[in-house]
Amino acid sequence: MKKPGFFAPGHKNIFRKKPGFSKCIFTVKKFLSKEIGFLRTILFL
Repeated sequence: MKKPGFFAPGHKNIFRKKPGFSKCIFTVKKFLSKEIGFLRTILFL
């Protein structure tokens, strides 16, 4: 199991390298949750 810090360098690299499908999904979920929070703040402004 990789540490969450693995996500830090950049989410776009993961789509190119595809180190592991489960890791990909985990990272995408993490990224999406961040994005959704960001979009929510914009929508409520």
